[in-house]
Amino acid sequence: MRNVSELAAIAVADHCSCAFGVVGNGNAHFVDALLRTKCQYVATRHEAGAIGAADAYARVAGTLAVATTTYGAGFTNAITALAEATFARSPLLLLVGAQPTTGPRPWDIKQDAIATHIGVSTITLGAGSIKSAIDGAVEKARGEQRPVIVEIPYDLATSPGREQASSATTRSTVAKSSDKPKRVSQLSRSVRVPDEAEFFSALNSAVALMRSAVRPLVLGGRGALLANAGRQLAEIAARLGAPTATTALARSLFVGSPWDLGIAGGFSTVSSAELIATADVVFVVGAGLNQFTTRFDTLFAQDARVIQINTEARPTASCVTDVLCGDASVVCEAVLAQLPGATASGWRDSVMRGDGSEARRSDAGEEFASDGRLDPRYLLRYLNEILPSDCILVQDIGHSIGWAPMYLDLPAGAPTVLMGTAYQSIGLAMLGAIGANQATESTVVVGMGDGSALMSLADLDTLVRVASSCVVIVYNDKAYGAEIHQYASQGLEPGPMQIEEVDFAAVTRGLGGDGEVIRSVADLDHLTRWVSSGAKGLFLLDCRVSATIVAPFMTEIAAHVRAHDEGRI
Repeated sequence: MRNVSELAAIAVADHCSCAFGVVGNGNAHFVDALLRTKCQYVATRHEAGAIGAADAYARVAGTLAVATTTYGAGFTNAITALAEATFARSPLLLLVGAQPTTGPRPWDIKQDAIATHIGVSTITLGAGSIKSAIDGAVEKARGEQRPVIVEIPYDLATSPGREQASSATTRSTVAKSSDKPKRVSQLSRSVRVPDEAEFFSALNSAVALMRSAVRPLVLGGRGALLANAGRQLAEIAARLGAPTATTALARSLFVGSPWDLGIAGGFSTVSSAELIATADVVFVVGAGLNQFTTRFDTLFAQDARVIQINTEARPTASCVTDVLCGDASVVCEAVLAQLPGATASGWRDSVMRGDGSEARRSDAGEEFASDGRLDPRYLLRYLNEILPSDCILVQDIGHSIGWAPMYLDLPAGAPTVLMGTAYQSIGLAMLGAIGANQATESTVVVGMGDGSALMSLADLDTLVRVASSCVVIVYNDKAYGAEIHQYASQGLEPGPMQIEEVDFAAVTRGLGGDGEVIRSVADLDHLTRWVSSGAKGLFLLDCRVSATIVAPFMTEIAAHVRAHDEGRI
């Protein structure tokens, strides 16, 4: 007879092909059983690494991800990464050890209570109906697009399991057990739309607005990318005579289009931002319009009509004036059906002349800044010509977040994964790169600051072990750059924000990877040879960049922080 851990592993393997974890007392038997299934297991060096890897795997592969940790300290080590996955709406199953059914030991904590506070449901397995409990957890994770925790009580891990009446219990403040989960396809979830008459009334109003626009704009987000709605959006833009733009997460949506303005928001070029600000009707599909995309509500004109296609019948930002609830692709088809013979506004022809490259072109800077260190803008322009063309981007949060999205080209449809933006935590991109490498055959390009790299250094070892093709760019400016530019610039003591210079290339080589310190673009010759020889394994670039070059979005954030602190907003 199989035990509880074995039955749980078999049930989990029915739903995933790759799991990430750190083994401990609470999950050792589960991991051992998982190794005997078709599911691949990737051992990370820190529990946050397991969750971060699973999170990115879900985002890149567009499917359920699985992670596992032990109880107690192993569980709490994973909380920051779990919060990020929750707020990023990643469907993820976390198998953890738990206190015995006989009651807590001195070191046990109320794991379900902690999980509840970040919006995560917990299911505790019993000895019976393990498969149905796991299947239910998977359906819940997929339907709600968020992590679900499955606990295996310590004393049941090796107890005989039986498939009888369910003895699993669910504790959740996210959804009631009676709620019917939405069905989810590999890349997008279905959406409960409102009453049909209500939907078509809203659709007719939106299309009328779009037809009347003098300066229309079409803006696509990650939801449009996942729904494969790029072709439809491009056709809508053509019929309206509208330029296009994207969020940072969907920057590959309109690759090759001469009418694309590039990324909207903090990563915009000056000329793109100026054009976007003059639009009178904006059609937004699959974008949440957070404060960074909207430049703190200054992206669009105050009198612009902003039509948002959303998975819920409510706006996600104060700038939204009209909402259409539905799946991005389905709503776009409905819009196209009402736009035959539409008269194009002619606006994009008059302002772009069929060439959006000028509007998208960011300042490339010079090779060296005033302090003799590299200008990251010049460096990224140079790297753009060296890196494999078939790549995806995994980027950390912090001051370095904008360089690669603004200066690196991605192939059409390639995902951009911004790790840490949902929960505002640095140090997650290294972890995300582990999962991304398991989810794609493309080269994974990873960007992070030196502070982020140090925070996640334990799992550089994991990345060296599992990477099939990966380039890590460390923007080494000897500081927590975002804090320097937001707070040291206001007169706060910079000492705690500064970092002693670390040789990350040497650390990488010590772990078995390849790496080089980059003080000038001439130092990239080693990378060029590595790419030419097949770009296999991991190559880390320890880029000694200047802290004097401030990203435009950081200037905006610093100004917003000052205005808030001074009571002006």
